[in-house]
Amino acid sequence: MADLFTAEVRDTLTPALKELAEGAVDFTRNEDELHGALSGVVGRNFDTRGGLAGGWPQRKRSAEPVTHPIMQQTGGLRRSLTRRGAPGAVFSVSRDVVTYGSDLPHALAHQRGVPRRGLPARRVVPSPEQFAEAVRSAERGDLVRFARGLGFGVET
Repeated sequence: MADLFTAEVRDTLTPALKELAEGAVDFTRNEDELHGALSGVVGRNFDTRGGLAGGWPQRKRSAEPVTHPIMQQTGGLRRSLTRRGAPGAVFSVSRDVVTYGSDLPHALAHQRGVPRRGLPARRVVPSPEQFAEAVRSAERGDLVRFARGLGFGVET
């Protein structure tokens, strides 16, 4: 009987796919890009006077001249939502949750409105769908880098 040559092939794809699936969502790897994406959405909303959130109601007429863009009397609310570490800024990241917002006292009043005080809602933070798309967009690049690191030939 002749000598037998054999080769054993083991499944390497399943463990690699499992590692890819387990590591697919890890917001901590991509914290700066996530903040940039979310603050970019809010910045565009300010720049367009609420255009990403259906538009902001106009100001009430006043005898005093207006010296600043709507919703930007001091700029504090915008800064709290677009600059990490600014007074009122809320931004924290865990593996699977991103918390983003402002804890300035007037932030929620502007977001929801206070009808009894005559303050209409002027949504500074657009819809959850717009934020979800910003997160997906930021995470797409991170996921490609992660998959490549595991040896997957991923093209963008």
